[in-house]
Amino acid sequence: MSQQLNNLEESLISGNGEEDDVVSLDEQAVDQLLEEEKGRQKQTKTKSNKMGNEKKAQNTQAHFQPNMASTPIENNQYTQFSQIPPVQAGFPPCFPGYPINPQQQAMMYMPFYQYPPNMLPNPTPQINAFESLTQALVLDKIPDLKGNEGSDGIRKFFKKFDVASESWSEKKRITLLESKLCGRAERAFNAAVNSEPYRYDSIRRFIINQLEETDSKGMEAFDTLMRGVHRNRNETIDELGEKISGLVRRAYPGLPAHLHDEYSIKHLIRSMDSPELALNLELSRRNAMSLDEFIALAARAEATQRVISRRYNRFENKQNFSNQYSPQRTQFYDQGTSKQKEIKCYSCGKVGHYASDCRNKWQPPNQNNVQALVPHQNSGANRNFATNSNSVELKVNREHFNNKQSFRNQLKQNMLKVEQFDEVNIPHVNAVHTAEISEFFEKDNKDVEEKSVEDKSGLVGKIIALRVNVLGKEALSIVDPGAQISLVNAGFLVNLLKSNEIKLNDSALKFSKSAEQVLDVNGNKVNSLGVVNLPIKRNGMDETLIRAHITKAPFGYELLLGTNCLKDIGFKLYDEPNDEMINFQEAERQKSGAIKIIFHTTIPPRSTKLVETRIEKEFEGKEILIAQEEESEIRIEPTLGCSEKGKVVVPVTNTSELPIKLKENENIGKVETVNQYGEAENFLYFDWDFNDVKVNFVGGTT
Repeated sequence: MSQQLNNLEESLISGNGEEDDVVSLDEQAVDQLLEEEKGRQKQTKTKSNKMGNEKKAQNTQAHFQPNMASTPIENNQYTQFSQIPPVQAGFPPCFPGYPINPQQQAMMYMPFYQYPPNMLPNPTPQINAFESLTQALVLDKIPDLKGNEGSDGIRKFFKKFDVASESWSEKKRITLLESKLCGRAERAFNAAVNSEPYRYDSIRRFIINQLEETDSKGMEAFDTLMRGVHRNRNETIDELGEKISGLVRRAYPGLPAHLHDEYSIKHLIRSMDSPELALNLELSRRNAMSLDEFIALAARAEATQRVISRRYNRFENKQNFSNQYSPQRTQFYDQGTSKQKEIKCYSCGKVGHYASDCRNKWQPPNQNNVQALVPHQNSGANRNFATNSNSVELKVNREHFNNKQSFRNQLKQNMLKVEQFDEVNIPHVNAVHTAEISEFFEKDNKDVEEKSVEDKSGLVGKIIALRVNVLGKEALSIVDPGAQISLVNAGFLVNLLKSNEIKLNDSALKFSKSAEQVLDVNGNKVNSLGVVNLPIKRNGMDETLIRAHITKAPFGYELLLGTNCLKDIGFKLYDEPNDEMINFQEAERQKSGAIKIIFHTTIPPRSTKLVETRIEKEFEGKEILIAQEEESEIRIEPTLGCSEKGKVVVPVTNTSELPIKLKENENIGKVETVNQYGEAENFLYFDWDFNDVKVNFVGGTT
């Protein structure tokens, strides 16, 4: 079109004299060309406005980015240095070397880190420095684990680590766990990685089991409990309870929660400094009381006792101050007379004051004066309980001596078995202290002159001696209606068996080492070598078998016949005033059975382990008492329980320095039924009627 306009203009300028004709001829063509040119310019203007609006919109979108021309530009679009991009068609190359796209033109003047996420050519992962700092701070607060902290310390470490690393990945938890381990714990970690799946839970479980099995503190915990836990200075009841709880957990691994609390409470009572406080706590605790409840009770009781003792000390100090200015009764005596020198205290033994003025008036029970608390019993009496609790000095309350009821009390692992009998009351020896007894017999009768002739009639009775025939040999025996068991001299039995060429393991003798514990009249233990059946024959009677304990203790005769066999050899006790014959009877005994090991079990040295055992079906579903049958290197704690499907779990203790292997079906103790039992707190409350001695079902008489 432009070419046509130019040609037309040239023809008009050159002219040939025919101007009017030309204008008239080409006027229509010129008008047509002008209209076409106007339309073309209008179309071009519209296109230019449209492109301007698009550029304005793009500039507005990038307006929020600052224009930082001085900032180095990292343009990853062109990999080669000084490469000029191709010029887009229709636009002049105004800025050679830079992209012509307006969006890219705006991005050229921004730092790389300020690019919008959708415009990044190659996004790179960002490192969260805050997260790394948080992990470092958390790990710094958790102490390193060496492996010798004990079971409680190990579990405490993993408890903190589990909470801190709960949101971390599996691989990161294992890596950071390794950084907190050293020593034995690190060796356990390496063994876990080599043998267990690469999972945090598996590695954690393996490390805990490995460190607990090789825990040296666990082996010492049982000895510490048996010796008694010493309470440190300024140590609170809560701290002492936590320490004892940890010792019980290590000494008895796998112990149920209720037994753990029971054992911890017992050892906590033993650790009390005050005997009065320990006794009050024993009487106050309830059945199935948790350890936390008992610790709270003990803390309140100790605080109350502290307040009372503080008031008492304040009162005693005031009284001592007043006594400094008040003369004593002994100060009024003439210091030069012999009467003052003869005054002697029967309480402390010192000269110069009476026993009523003695400050050492009361003395705690000792080996000498405790005999007043223990009743007089015969040579066959066996007063020890299965737990030897009868050896504890007990202060008998004399207010209950006139009761017409006697109790058979038996302590089994702090459980008291009680059976009541309505019997005739027998007078007791009053439980009076030795000092008071001496004062009574010496002070009130010091002026009485001794008689020249003493009347000693009726003091000593005759011995009832009897000759019997034992295996064809005559033996001199003594009849003791007060003894509950029979004795045979060990030397006499050896000569008797040798002369008859009979071995000790002969089935007719039924020799057994399972014997009752025997005490003499003074409460001293008499060693028994075992029990044997002996055929005894008297004149006018047939031969009968008696059961006798073998002992080397000298008692002056070959045999001692007690109430267990007097009926069989024809003796009765005659009550002349009532004209009644009293038969000698054997004490009733509970039926007992054996406890046998189910599986082969190894018990580590000086440790306790819960062992599954088998008992007879007749004890199924009954309350049973489990006890040790004879002394050995293993000890079975007397335990009350109930069998299920002929099985019961028994705590067995290895007291030796070497591991002990228990074979399958090995007999380790005996079991018997329990009719009735009470709590240990009643054990100190019941009236003690010591003359009514009954047979102990486990190992002696009570």
